[in-house]
This record gives sequence, C-alpha cells and structure tokens, in this order.
Amino acid sequence: MKAALYARTGSLEHETQNQLQQCREYAHSKGWQVVNIYEDKGISAHELDRIGMKQMLVDAESHKFDLIIISSYDRLFRSQSFIEELLNKLYSYDVVVVVAPSIVT
Repeated sequence: MKAALYARTGSLEHETQNQLQQCREYAHSKGWQVVNIYEDKGISAHELDRIGMKQMLVDAESHKFDLIIISSYDRLFRSQSFIEELLNKLYSYDVVVVVAPSIVT
C-alpha cells in the first residue's frame, strides 16, 4: 500500500515532527510505503485554505497513494462536518484515512 502522511500545527512555534514520526512508525509497522508527506504549519484547523491540504487532495484524486495517515482527526479539521465532507471526497478517490495510534514512550 502506498501511504501519504499529513500533519498540521496551529502555530508556527510547534513542529510537526512528532506527528510525522507517529505516522511513519505506524506505516512501517503495517508494511506500507510512505510516498508523500504533506504539512501545514501554523494554520488553524478552522482554516480551509491550506497549501498542504490542497496538494494532498490533488494528489489523492490522481491516485498517487492509497491511504492517508494522520495522528488524529483534529489535524484535519475541528468541525465534524468538514471532516465528514473530506472523508467522503477522499472515499470517492478510493483513498482512506487512517489514524495512527499514539506513540508510547
């Protein structure tokens, strides 16, 4: 399976490293190949105009990957209706979203 990773932070002071590490480790544990990484740093979950998200959707429609791994649904949106709309759009592209379990240290 080809996987894409998506990470977002609400402020520029925060990094996406931990989110991406969690997603990479999960992909590795499942034997999935990470082919793309999308990030939106310092952007509110309420903001719809995100460069990383937009590119991810373009690539999903082009079937560049089979699934998207996120650390939690709130990395996509805070609004349940926006999450549902996004999941339906991705489903129409035959792409599913998977939430990686938390890293236990």
